Parts: sequence; C-alpha cells; structure tokens
Amino acid sequence: MKRSVRPVWSSYRKWMANLLPLLCWVPFAVGGIVLFQEGLRTLAFVAWALVPLAGWFGINLFGLYQNEAMKRELHSLRPADAKLVRFVGIATPRHRSLLDAHEDVGWLILEEDSLRFVGERKRIQLAKNEIRSVRFRPNVHSLLGLGRWIAIEGTHEGKRFLLRVEPREHKTLRANRKEGARLLDELRAWLAQGAVRGR
Repeated sequence: MKRSVRPVWSSYRKWMANLLPLLCWVPFAVGGIVLFQEGLRTLAFVAWALVPLAGWFGINLFGLYQNEAMKRELHSLRPADAKLVRFVGIATPRHRSLLDAHEDVGWLILEEDSLRFVGERKRIQLAKNEIRSVRFRPNVHSLLGLGRWIAIEGTHEGKRFLLRVEPREHKTLRANRKEGARLLDELRAWLAQGAVRGR
C-alpha cells in the first residue's frame, strides 16, 4: 500500500514538540509575575521555583510529540528479518535546525556485515569494517539528563563520516536515554564480532 504523501517528520510535529513543553512552564512564570505585582512575594518565588521543574517534565513528556504515530506510519519501511531494528532519529554533520536536532526519523537496522538507516527521506548504509567507533556524544537535551547522541564514526571511500543516532522507541525522552545505553552496548557487541569476509 502506498504511503500518504503528507510528511511524517513534519514541521507541525517539530513545532508542537517545542511549543507543548513551553505550555508546561510559562503559566508558572507568568503567575509568578502576577503574584509578585500583587505583593504576594513568597507565592511568586514558589511559582518561579516550579518553572525549571515544569519545564523538565514538559520536555520529557512532550519533546517527542506523536512519536508513536510516526512509528506506525513508517512501519512499512521496517524490515521483518533483521538482527536488530530500532526506531531512531538521526542527524548528519550538515544538519542545522532550530526546530529539532533530528534530521530524519526511521529505522536503524543491523545486518551481519552492515548498518543501515531507512527513513522517510534518507537511506544510509555503512559497512561494518568501515566503522571505527561508537560512543556517546552530548546533544541539546544532555544538560537536562534527557538525551544524548550515539555517534557512529569511521571512514568511507577515504573520507571520514559521522552519523548521530538517538533512539525514539519510547514516548518519553528519559526512557529513550536509557534505551540509548542498551543500543550502544548492542552496537559494540555487533562490532566486536567482526565483519563477514568474502562478500
């Protein structure tokens, strides 16, 4: 069945992933101003103290707006027989965006001697023997304890490459951060097995 031409990783979803967390903390900030102007300074400072907490929860809960829906909509791209498949967001070094750090969303696929990404817009394939390291790197959510990249680095046709990957298997950023630790272990175990020779 042909998938709808409406983009899955749309500007609307990127905007909502930024705006909904704002709605969690802005009322406390505005309320603090109103309370302060009314002379209720203690309550105002309480409201302001809740701003970072509300912001953290807002980003954690809504930073992956409609993530489950995107997984369903891109399910037709998911291979059924791969060794390991994870729903992820990725970014290449050229990607620059104020809306979202993820350039594309789709499926990270580990095969016996290669790693593939199959997304809505991008297709990437890297031979196992071209990959030199996989490690964590910080991203925009790292200071909040809500995110980090898995950086896949190596050399392809004499040129260095970097593919940044972040799991999107779960509804919240915090749960996906934990998923990232498991994925890094799986990638390192996969690399340690060595590439299949003779292909």
